[in-house]
Amino acid sequence: MTAKDCTIIFDFDGTLVDSFGLALKISNALAPVFGFRMVEEHEVSQFRTLSLREIMRRLEIPAPMLPLVLARGRTEMMKDITSVHLFEGIPALLERIKAQGLRMGIVTSNTRRTVLQSLRHHRVDALFDFVHSATNLFGKHRVLSRVLKKQHLQHHHIIYVGDEVRDVEASRRCRIPVAAVTWGFQSRCQLQTAGPDFLADTPEELATYIADCAAALP
Repeated sequence: MTAKDCTIIFDFDGTLVDSFGLALKISNALAPVFGFRMVEEHEVSQFRTLSLREIMRRLEIPAPMLPLVLARGRTEMMKDITSVHLFEGIPALLERIKAQGLRMGIVTSNTRRTVLQSLRHHRVDALFDFVHSATNLFGKHRVLSRVLKKQHLQHHHIIYVGDEVRDVEASRRCRIPVAAVTWGFQSRCQLQTAGPDFLADTPEELATYIADCAAALP
């Protein structure tokens, strides 16, 4: 087995691209349309410590309404996705991973079309081998399982990289090693409590971890 048998699967929003501000803007724009509560400026830092379900309760979004809100939100996100930048250090991280001969993919709750549009805009689309979308916010583990089968991947030869507790939980359910990054949607404290295999504060730390894991493959 070689490093080329190692596949790095990334989340998209909050992991590769800094879309928190756009997501917040869209949420507040849709609040009066669907009748849920807007996020006040003084609440933003606190919301980073909450789970997705807790945020839904705080914003008073009824569960049956969530699919409609998400569908509209994804449509709005696609319109402005090119205004969202890759996090600093991400292009170099992706280039380093590719140079090591590792495969890369994306499993995201965003739409595949939006992700591809962003990747092309930033000229990094050629670095990825696949992009899969999990339309159910709480069903990422199911998509990960399907990706494993479709791409013929072995659990212990994968690293999933995400910025939310639900990313850690989805990876655990699929028995996939997971690295959490602290520059995304959720706080470092929340991620640390979730117990990922690795917690990265910078893309450089993540790059080193990935290189070490790939080198350790028999």
